[in-house]
Amino acid sequence: MATATDTERTGERLAHLEGAYAHLATKSDLERSISSLIKWMVGIAVALFVPIYGVLITILILLLGD
Repeated sequence: MATATDTERTGERLAHLEGAYAHLATKSDLERSISSLIKWMVGIAVALFVPIYGVLITILILLLGD
């Protein structure tokens, strides 16, 4: 048989668990984060590709020359 103390403890534990839900990410939060991450990755890839491509073209021009 459950005592009042057990019931109070269960209520406290349940309230503690329900309070933690506010800190969890929702589906829309995750979708926005993934979308933002993809945009950053594409931007960084382009920003790295352009100078590397320029250096390679310059090297080819210097090697093949005139």
